[in-house]
Amino acid sequence: MADQGYNPGAYPLFKSGLGDASWTGRQKRCLVLDPSHDANPDVRKHADMLWRHVIEPAAMIANYAARRADRTYENTPTDQPLIDALLDDDLIIAVPSFGNPRVFYETALAQAAARPLILMVEEGQDLGFDPRNAEIVTYRLDGESLHSPTNVVRLQTVIREVEERAGPGCNGFRPGAVALNGSGAGSIQFDRGGGASLDRKLDMMRKARARIDIMGISSLALPTHPGMADVLRACVDCGVEIRVLQSAPNNPGLISLIGARQTDRLGAVSAQIAAAAQAWRDAAEAAGPDLSLTVRRTRTSLPMANMLSTDRAVVATPYLRSRATAASPTVFATASDHYHQIMGEEFGMLWAEAATLFRFEPRARRLPEAKMERLTPGVRTPLLKVRSAASAAAPLSKPVRTKSERGFAVIRSIR
Repeated sequence: MADQGYNPGAYPLFKSGLGDASWTGRQKRCLVLDPSHDANPDVRKHADMLWRHVIEPAAMIANYAARRADRTYENTPTDQPLIDALLDDDLIIAVPSFGNPRVFYETALAQAAARPLILMVEEGQDLGFDPRNAEIVTYRLDGESLHSPTNVVRLQTVIREVEERAGPGCNGFRPGAVALNGSGAGSIQFDRGGGASLDRKLDMMRKARARIDIMGISSLALPTHPGMADVLRACVDCGVEIRVLQSAPNNPGLISLIGARQTDRLGAVSAQIAAAAQAWRDAAEAAGPDLSLTVRRTRTSLPMANMLSTDRAVVATPYLRSRATAASPTVFATASDHYHQIMGEEFGMLWAEAATLFRFEPRARRLPEAKMERLTPGVRTPLLKVRSAASAAAPLSKPVRTKSERGFAVIRSIR
């Protein structure tokens, strides 16, 4: 039986249980491994019902373009296109119910590759193997469950939890084990491609929930990107703090890195640094008064990588003497990877040494401006006494001298 399109938003039961779905934005890809090819017709019918009434609507609501492995690659063995989908899609949902060997094999590949994996098991069935770090969702397909959004809500909730982890999970086979198709414990080489690379960085910023750290010589490309305005508004909504670290134009390290080889480019790079700072200032002002953004410049130490780091992932391109930055390898790692921690420590050390160029703070964090007390003729008031707006109305009281206030006491004795 051919699959028909399914829109849960058109059904009142799903609308009442899930709310209106938003179908805008870039759809992510989800590969479903189910026993729809099984020799047993009852198993095939079960798989079709699960797909139609649970998996497909939950994926659509979560903004995933879901496809079934055996519908896409029908009557073929587990070949390279399917393996590519297992390694590249954003989410894998497997249905190991009824012990189908092909589903088991493809699920094992997904686990070995440390892919974001959800296992759907019918209530009352034994999984038959250790799920390791995979998420498990139980379901029922009786008449009452088919007319209720319970199964869909349960799967949708787990999909969101997987997304919150923002990256591939640990394969869990043994400490330090490298995942299939991985070059390290969660680190992969980042595919650089001009605008596509910037778009992916903007996507990383959208997913941040606490802090975004940006480091580079100038970091001009990000604040001038057309999509930055929407990203900054998202940061305001989530209360994300943004820290931007760039090199000072007169940094001796910058002169050594660029000036020694291309003295004619030193002036152009200095102009880019100034332009980037102004672009960040303009973008912050356009984002409104609730954005938290700070720009600092390093005057001695030099950032040795172009880096974007969030509380979820990091991407960094080193500055190499042997090749141009555009030809340098770029490394991406999730927050669980040691590389994320190392780059965070590097940024923190440089940030502590850098000087603040400007800072935008949310209105809630701003303290009331201090006011200098007005002098009244004929009334002696303490010199250099500054009072806050909150205490301006309170009467003055004679301060008590302490050892730490000797210098101040001497000043007050002057007539």
